[in-house]
Amino acid sequence: MNRRIFRQLIELLIASILSLVIVWLTRQSLEMDGVYFEALGLIPLIWLTLRYGAPLGILSGALTGFVLGSIDYGFNHLAVIFVYAVLPLLFVGLAGFFSKYTQKTLNNRRLSSTYLNISTATFIVTVVFSLLKANILAKVVEFPILANLTQVSFWLGLLALVALMSLILCLLAKFQPKLIIPKRSKFLNRHETSSLLND
Repeated sequence: MNRRIFRQLIELLIASILSLVIVWLTRQSLEMDGVYFEALGLIPLIWLTLRYGAPLGILSGALTGFVLGSIDYGFNHLAVIFVYAVLPLLFVGLAGFFSKYTQKTLNNRRLSSTYLNISTATFIVTVVFSLLKANILAKVVEFPILANLTQVSFWLGLLALVALMSLILCLLAKFQPKLIIPKRSKFLNRHETSSLLND
C-alpha cells in the first residue's frame, strides 16, 4: 500500500469517527429527536468527499452508517441497517460532483465560487439524506416517520441546518485551505498543485 492510499484511509477513518462522535454528542447533549442530529454528522463526510471525491465519500458513508446502524439496531438486523442507516449516508457521494470545482476555485482564491460550491454540495447531500431518513425510508422499514414533508417547520429547520453546516465548511476552506485541497490533488494539474504547495 503506497503512502497516498494509506493517508486517504487514515483520513477516511478520522472522518467516520468524527461523524460518529458528532451524532453521539448531539444525541446526548441536545436530546434531539428526529433527523437533525444525524444530519450534523454529515459535516466530516462532506469534507472528506470534497477533499478526495465521491468514491472515498461513499466508502466513509457506508462505514459510518454500518457502525451507527449496528449500535442502534444490533447485528441481527442487517437489512434494516443497510436500508435505514447505510443507504442514506451513501448519498454523501453527491458532494463529489463539486470536489473538482471547489478545489479549483479555492486554489485560484475565487472564494465566492468556492463558498457556492460548498454550500450547494452541503444543501443537496443534507436534503437527500434528511428526506430519506425522516420520511421515505422510514416507510420502507416500517419505522415511525420523523418528519411531515408538508410542514413548514421541517423545511425551515433543514435550511437552518444547511446554513450552519455550510458556514463551518466555508470557514474551514477560508482559513485552512490545505484541509480541503490535499497534496497532489487529482483535481488540480501539476502547475496548480505546485503553486499551492509553494504558498
